[in-house]
Amino acid sequence: MKNLSISMNSREQSLGWGYYAFQLILLQFVMTFVLLLMRIYPSTLVFNVIYFSINFLATILIYHEFLYQSVKKAISVWQSVLSHSVLGLVLYWTMNTLVYYIIQAIYPAYYNMNNSAISYMAQGNFSLLLLGTVFLVPVAEETVYRGLMFGCLYNKSKILAYGVSVVAFSLIHIVLYIPDMTLMHFLMSFLQYLPAGIVLAWVYGRTDTIVTPILMHTLINLFGIFVVR
Repeated sequence: MKNLSISMNSREQSLGWGYYAFQLILLQFVMTFVLLLMRIYPSTLVFNVIYFSINFLATILIYHEFLYQSVKKAISVWQSVLSHSVLGLVLYWTMNTLVYYIIQAIYPAYYNMNNSAISYMAQGNFSLLLLGTVFLVPVAEETVYRGLMFGCLYNKSKILAYGVSVVAFSLIHIVLYIPDMTLMHFLMSFLQYLPAGIVLAWVYGRTDTIVTPILMHTLINLFGIFVVR
């Protein structure tokens, strides 16, 4: 495997890790406090879209140089971007189907809490949900979990890069539901997000531009949101 030629500069990495910690620990509390002060009581969907929008804007502000270089690279290797996006989707759906049957064999009562939450929100303003999950989330998540986390480690240890980024990506999709999960439900939920984390990292490493996993993530979410609607 070749090394990544486009990487974040030290400023982007420092600000990126700092904002990532803030996002995980404090952002939702700060949002709730500010909205209460303003006497605004949004629905769960609107709250999430505001949260996604803040992360999207922070991503553009913090990583603009990295994203600019990535877009330039994507334009120059657009055929590779498209072919790996298609191949990545095939690999993802193949792995995801295999994982689905494994989960059903081990834990037939399993259901995805994150998908259930999305399905509930889809009963409201579907266009707003589409904006959040299809356009805002892929850019923010891929820049952090592939560009920052995977990219910072890839040229040093590819195994560590995959391990850290895939585990973190799986956990971020289930962490809110952990208090309501049994150990088995947690393990199955964690397992279900591994295919996406692995394949998104793989297409990024293969094409050397964050645009590829962003495109692939967008297509996965677009398909998924219509399935759970």
